[in-house]
Amino acid sequence: MNLSSNGFEQKGIHSLKWSIMAVLVVAIALVAVFSLAAETDAAGGKCGEKLTWELENGKLTISGSGSMYNYEDASTPWIKKSIKEVVVTGSPYNIGSYAFSDCPSLTSVDLGKIQEVSTHAFSYCSSLTKVEIPYSMKAIMPDAFYGCTSLSSATIVSGDVKDEAFAGCTALKSVSFGDDVRVIDLNAFDGWLCGNQQTVDR
Repeated sequence: MNLSSNGFEQKGIHSLKWSIMAVLVVAIALVAVFSLAAETDAAGGKCGEKLTWELENGKLTISGSGSMYNYEDASTPWIKKSIKEVVVTGSPYNIGSYAFSDCPSLTSVDLGKIQEVSTHAFSYCSSLTKVEIPYSMKAIMPDAFYGCTSLSSATIVSGDVKDEAFAGCTALKSVSFGDDVRVIDLNAFDGWLCGNQQTVDR
C-alpha cells in the first residue's frame, strides 16, 4: 500500500494560507482600533507653557495664561477638521500662528481677552462668517484671517490691523471699527472693496 504525501501537503498549504489571512485580519483590526483610540485620546493637552486645550463635540476651549505655541513648522495637537467652535477663556496672550488655519468646519470664534491674533491663525477657514475682535486686542497680525471666503461681518473695537490681515475675505459686507483701533495698514483688507453693498463704520 502506497501512501501519497500530496494530500497532506495540500492540506498543510491550505491551513497555512488561512492562518496567514487570519493574522492579517487581526493586524488590520488592531491598527483600526489603535487609530481610533489615538483620535479619541487627542481630546486635550498643552498648547503653551501655561495653556491647555480641550476638544469636545466640535468645541475647542483654550484655557490658562501666557503665549500659545506657534504651529507654522509643526502639526497642531488637535484634529482641525473636527473643530466647529473655538472659545478662549482665562487670559491667554495670543492665538499662535497657523493654530486654526484651514479648519473647514469652523463657524464660530470667541476670542475672550486675547491680545494678539498671530499670522495665519485663522486663515482659510472657509465656513467662518463673523468675527468680533475684543477690547483687549493689541494687534491682528498679517494674514491672520486671510482667505476666509465666507466672512461677511467683522467688528474690530481695538488693536492694530496689520498688512493683509483680512485680505481675500471676498464676502465681507460690513466692517465696524472702534475708537481704540489705532492703525489699519494699507493692504489690511486687500481684495475686499470690490463688491456691492459694503459698509464701514467708525
